[in-house]
Amino acid sequence: MLAITVAITQANTQQLQPGDKLPDLVFQDVLNYPFDYLSLNDFKEKILIIDFWNTRCVACFKAFPKLDSLKQYFGDRVEVVLVNSESKEYTQDFFKKRPSLYKPRLPMITDGNRLSDLFPVDGYPYSAWIKNGVVKYYSGTHAITKETINRFLNGNDMVFRDPTLIKFTSSVDIHNYDYFSSISRCSDSINVGSTEAVKVKQGTAVAIASNCYSIRNLYCKAYGENGKYNFNKKYNVVLDVIDRFKYEYPVQSDSLDQWMRDYAYSYELLLPKEKTAKAYSIMQQDLARYFNLNASVELVNMDVLVLRKRNGVMKLNTKKIMASGDSVIQFNQIPFDQFGRELAVRIEQTLPIFIEAFQTEPVTCAIRYQSLYPLKIVNLRKDLSEAGFELIVDKRDVPVLFLRERLQTKQPH
Repeated sequence: MLAITVAITQANTQQLQPGDKLPDLVFQDVLNYPFDYLSLNDFKEKILIIDFWNTRCVACFKAFPKLDSLKQYFGDRVEVVLVNSESKEYTQDFFKKRPSLYKPRLPMITDGNRLSDLFPVDGYPYSAWIKNGVVKYYSGTHAITKETINRFLNGNDMVFRDPTLIKFTSSVDIHNYDYFSSISRCSDSINVGSTEAVKVKQGTAVAIASNCYSIRNLYCKAYGENGKYNFNKKYNVVLDVIDRFKYEYPVQSDSLDQWMRDYAYSYELLLPKEKTAKAYSIMQQDLARYFNLNASVELVNMDVLVLRKRNGVMKLNTKKIMASGDSVIQFNQIPFDQFGRELAVRIEQTLPIFIEAFQTEPVTCAIRYQSLYPLKIVNLRKDLSEAGFELIVDKRDVPVLFLRERLQTKQPH
């Protein structure tokens, strides 16, 4: 049974809303600032953008260079302040251990829970737009561009997709149904949440939730079946459609808000816990009923990388790489399974990798960043060889998700 129900709860009224005045808070745990403390009162007569981030948010890291560049472009006309909830020491250590990660030059408030608690931050990255000490707008960080800042400076009304979403609560007695599911357009007033896997809800039911996903990503989730497949690579999803624009997130982030309103969807599924095994099959059926796509998982023979142990006993030699002056990723006495997973994560966006080596002893290995970003197989092969492994290119069958638009058939007269 396909059912739709919505229960809306009120947002937390204690948090700052557009039109509210920003309180004068003082923070001492600050980075990239000429003084030992930062007072919000220093910005009360300026345009201020507060960007909230955390150390587990890849999108946040990607936004740092853009935010630095925008601050440099606008100069004293705009202030941008970064905020995270980690301690000053942890944040400094976080960047120190990741030399390849771009370190922003903007003022940064650490241990900033006092500030983030004032805002309805529901995800990261997340930004608050403030003018003359008054909160004006909330947006995702992708919406911070030269165009939007210029409009804000000129006093134009802004239209952002509101990230301060009202929470969605399913008021369904699931045991009265075979299951409950809903598909709806992405909305600023409803948030079904997002879970990467089937999640137990209230002990007696399980749920799959996907808030404001592209159609492509909904299918990748449904057919990925919680880790059975990992359909998020360019080489393992084939989209055979006339107009790709409405199926995938746009490349230009400036248009993301409008695209989300027009083409993104939210999906939620609830079913009794004892029917967990049927969850992804039901999601696949729901998508097939709603969208004009045929989906199938097929094996495709393609180039892959294969990691194997080199013959004979190898003496580990990482000193040569470490002495080269290049930035390196150092694996020091870690379990082989962990090494294989971490290597795969760094390679699989470019090529599939099959781990056919096995060893019980820990792995010590140094891999140059320039071997991975972008992937240079010759360099990577040399780095792995120093640790007793060989890397070869081979042909293998790889599961690929095909999404094909259905042919429209004419109805008989």
